[in-house]
Amino acid sequence: MRRALVIFCTVLCLAGCTPAEEPEAKTGLGDRSTATRQFTLPSKNIGCLVSAESARCDIKVKDWKPPAKPADCEQEWGNALTVTAEGASLSCVGDTVMGAAEILEYDKAVQVGEFVCISARAGARCSHAPSGRGFTLARGAYTTF
Repeated sequence: MRRALVIFCTVLCLAGCTPAEEPEAKTGLGDRSTATRQFTLPSKNIGCLVSAESARCDIKVKDWKPPAKPADCEQEWGNALTVTAEGASLSCVGDTVMGAAEILEYDKAVQVGEFVCISARAGARCSHAPSGRGFTLARGAYTTF
């Protein structure tokens, strides 16, 4: 957990760097100009999609139960979390971001625009760097912050 926190803090610190100061080999963040990045964690239980507008992760198998499905949700509920600049929450979705060919190894991060997701053995952590809002998603639990 401490290592994931150190990596997360490093990613947040690097978020203000220019691409010339941030070679891919050093940070693992890749090309920030990419419109979207979709990846799967090595466990293949969590898949994520990061764009300039948001970050979303879906989970296949979980040991927790989501809160009651909102009355206005007519699609699937409780298997996806999304963060935008306004905040993070469980999502009502009719699609999935599971199944991406790219595997994001543990302790690696992806950043698109202001959104950063980190792959860790404990699960995924995605956030909007300027606001600090985000979520964690794992088989055992999820959090929003």
